[in-house]
Amino acid sequence: MAGELSGSFVLTDSSGDAVTGEENADFTCTLWRDGGSTSDAVTVTEKGYGAYWFAGDATSVDKYHLHVKSDSGHRVNGSAAGATFDVYADAVVSLRALPVHTIGNGTFAVSIDVDDGEGAPVPGVCVRATDATGAVTYFTGTTDQADGRLAFNAEAGAYRFYPSKPGYLFDSQYVERTVSDHGALDPIECEQASLSAPEDPGLCRVFHFVNDAGQPAQSLSGIARAHALPQGIADGYTGMTSAEASLVRAAPGLFFLDLYRGARYEIVISAEGVDDRNGVVAVPDAGTAYLVVGEDGRLAITTQEP
Repeated sequence: MAGELSGSFVLTDSSGDAVTGEENADFTCTLWRDGGSTSDAVTVTEKGYGAYWFAGDATSVDKYHLHVKSDSGHRVNGSAAGATFDVYADAVVSLRALPVHTIGNGTFAVSIDVDDGEGAPVPGVCVRATDATGAVTYFTGTTDQADGRLAFNAEAGAYRFYPSKPGYLFDSQYVERTVSDHGALDPIECEQASLSAPEDPGLCRVFHFVNDAGQPAQSLSGIARAHALPQGIADGYTGMTSAEASLVRAAPGLFFLDLYRGARYEIVISAEGVDDRNGVVAVPDAGTAYLVVGEDGRLAITTQEP
């Protein structure tokens, strides 16, 4: 018996908010009879507030399947290929549309925030996600400006997240989190580093941040050898090779060298499994400065915070 099969479904995001066409939630719907091999197109009309209406010709009163696929911007119930729901005439189908994030790959829409320990978001944090052992990197992303949040898709399982940002200190090199559903993971906390000048007014404390998440910071070492010292300081040394300074680890991801103001040094930074960095630098007449990698790939000193 021919007739019309019709119904409606409501689309909400993972927070329960309605998903509308204005948010690029475009959907392809296909309807076919249970056990049948042919499919018939179904017309879908947005009714507002995340509600959508579908209608199509029904060739019998049998059970039908409605296949809903997001063309752009959202996943339906976490499935990249779409989701299938059993419907009857005048059925109401409740679906959930989840964002398709540009980072990561998997069933679940997940996010992790970085804050300062008191709830204030910290944007611009580089976060590298790996498996539970740290051996396999899945993706690297950066927390956004508004919420200090990194949103991504992932499969269920245990993960390590390696956070890093110049000028910020983290309690450990990585945090462990488990993905088991859609939603937010426990946040990562950090604090802004205190970058104070040395007590000796003739010295400049040159800070160096390991800002590539997951790099072997524990094995980092460095040496600064003077090429030229200011006149009054140079007179106090019997040989220029004695004017050396070693890299000091102040905190996870934060290192410094105390160097004479106005001097020139050759600096070499080494780490396990990473090519050495080097450069000949001039130390500014300032209490603090920063050791960075210049555009030419060599080390340089700047007074601008990186």
